[in-house]
Parts: sequence; C-alpha cells; structure tokens
Amino acid sequence: MIYLILALVLVGVTWWLGFDISRRVSSIQQNKKDLTFRSSASEALLFLKSAGEQAAVDRLFLENLLPTQDKLIDFPKDLDGLARINRVDMDFNFGEEAPGGEATPGHIAFNIIVKGELNNILNFLRAMEGSRYLMEFNAYNLTVEGKNYQAMINGKVFSQ
Repeated sequence: MIYLILALVLVGVTWWLGFDISRRVSSIQQNKKDLTFRSSASEALLFLKSAGEQAAVDRLFLENLLPTQDKLIDFPKDLDGLARINRVDMDFNFGEEAPGGEATPGHIAFNIIVKGELNNILNFLRAMEGSRYLMEFNAYNLTVEGKNYQAMINGKVFSQ
C-alpha cells in the first residue's frame, strides 16, 4: 500500500513538474519573442536616428545648392568674369522674376548677347554650364558677323 501511495505521489509530482516545466518553457519563449522585438525596435530606432542626421545634412546641402535671390545680384558679375576669361563681349539683362513655391525653386529670366570667335563663345557657354549657378537655357540663336559670331541666349537662373 505504501508503494501505491508512493507511486501515486511520484506520478503526481511528475505531472506537476511537467506542467510547471511547460509553463516555464512557454514563459521563456514569450520572453525570447519580446527580447527579439525590442532588439529589432532598438535597431530601427538607431537607423532612424542616423537617417535623420543624414537627412539634415542632405537638406542643408540642398538648401545651399541654390543661391538666395539676393545672391543672384552677383550672377551678371560672375558671367562678366567668364566672358573676359573667354575673350568674348557680353551684354546681359535680367528678365521676369518668379518666386519659388513649397516644392519648386524660384527663378529669374535672363537674356545674354555674346560676341566673339566661335570657339571662345563655345568655351564661354561651357564655363556658364560649369558655374555654381543652376541654369536652364530656353533658346539659342547663333549668327555670323564677318569673322565673328553672335550668340543670343535666353534662359533662367534658379534660386531658393
């Protein structure tokens, strides 16, 4: 009889230990899932912080890419310097001004008449395209005047 009671107690303890182990395994698995989620969330947060810092740097770069409209007062002076370097005569006029919007830059139209040798005019145009200003050329007109050429250029220079 004692063996029977001892066997029943042993079966009961084994069943209780088995149930307790299952409960603990389930708890460990849930803790492991929570830890994995928290680890992923921490990695995502670190990525977002570094991406935010990079976005701030990129934004500053883009904001400084285009000059302010006040700085465009130097545009004709800079072009005049390019004209002198490339040995061409230049007449410059600003045209209409369009303010920028939330998603579009502002711009000021311009008209340029350049006179000189063809290679010098082409070098001047290349220098214009390589300058610090972002421009769009809308129309070219190239004519011959004896040995010299004349180029009339209509375009826009963009600003913030």
